[in-house]
Amino acid sequence: MRKEYWIRDLRKEYPGYTGDEKWMIITDLTEEMLMEREETREILHCSVVVSYGMGKAMRKFEDSERKHSRRKKTHEISLECLSPEDEYVAAIADTDISWLSDLLDELPDKQKRRIRCRFIEGMTVKEIAEKERCSRQSVSGSIRHGLRTLRAMLENDMDD
Repeated sequence: MRKEYWIRDLRKEYPGYTGDEKWMIITDLTEEMLMEREETREILHCSVVVSYGMGKAMRKFEDSERKHSRRKKTHEISLECLSPEDEYVAAIADTDISWLSDLLDELPDKQKRRIRCRFIEGMTVKEIAEKERCSRQSVSGSIRHGLRTLRAMLENDMDD
């Protein structure tokens, strides 16, 4: 048997929340039924009441957002001169990058092709993997290794 209701502190659950309500009550009980319960009667005036279905949907959305954020942190490839990619792609139109093309030509074909697709054509890792009929991990690994090699080449050029 499931619990009749759940109470959530909105300010703890949603940092930065500025609404008047302090509590969220997740339940399928009516307000009259909640008024009969002493522990909810005291907070009902400063609460928002949502159904179990809505509470479940909100929790699922929050879980999805956390997963997306973790995935982005672990799979996002950054290199000072190539990040963030939106600014990089925009900068390409206004900048002579022939030196970068020369460096890319020194990479193995697979790494060169995947880095061009990712950063110059703006394709996602998933799109590249589908195009090449391989795994996303393979594409991410090639790009990561290629960027490390480029970084090392740039550092060597700066030392010379």
